[in-house]
Amino acid sequence: MAKQGKITVNGQEYTVQHPGAMWYLELNDRHRASNGIPNQAPYARELIEEVVKQPKLSVEDFQEDILGLQEAVKAIERFLGERPNQGTTESDRGKGLETDSE
Repeated sequence: MAKQGKITVNGQEYTVQHPGAMWYLELNDRHRASNGIPNQAPYARELIEEVVKQPKLSVEDFQEDILGLQEAVKAIERFLGERPNQGTTESDRGKGLETDSE
């Protein structure tokens, strides 16, 4: 079973699931312009829609809350970057990131 965890964005807790390292690498490849600069909108949309499982979340849910959207993307990236069985570190506490191993 894929690793699952919890993130908190704007006070709302979400269940997230790791789609795999290869998926994440391909996501970055798909959403990088020829000059190497990331295409943020499609990257954020696919990242959120693929990783956040319950309750569902989309970029459109943020409307004018750009900081909330950035917070969600960063929390998801921190979750994806954890080593298996690493769990949340003290420095992650308070950043909206918890894993099921806690």
